[in-house]
Amino acid sequence: MVNKKVAGTIILTNADGEKQFLMDVHDQDYSFITTNIADDMTGLASILEYFKKILRVDTSSLRLFDLANAKFAEGTVPLFVFEADKVSKDENILPAGFQWTRSPTMRNLLEQINFEGVPFF
Repeated sequence: MVNKKVAGTIILTNADGEKQFLMDVHDQDYSFITTNIADDMTGLASILEYFKKILRVDTSSLRLFDLANAKFAEGTVPLFVFEADKVSKDENILPAGFQWTRSPTMRNLLEQINFEGVPFF
């Protein structure tokens, strides 16, 4: 069986209105957070479980902001974008390879990805 992937990010708006995004980063290469879709879970449940278990995010504080299909080298992947009023931005609690980034970094990433409007199930 082929492992299906799901991607996601969290948007956090600071008190001054600046938006930041939780991203996967390796060698200054930024990408959406991705994980495999578990056999017994939906894509939504799989990405929320990853946020909760790996990134230690309180998923009860997240709201689904947007859902799209993103075309990556691996194929079409559902992309879940969540919004949070507050989450810990303490970089020390995030595992290595994850960080909060500013809007220009997100815009650069979005320019490199093709999107489809209908979610892939």
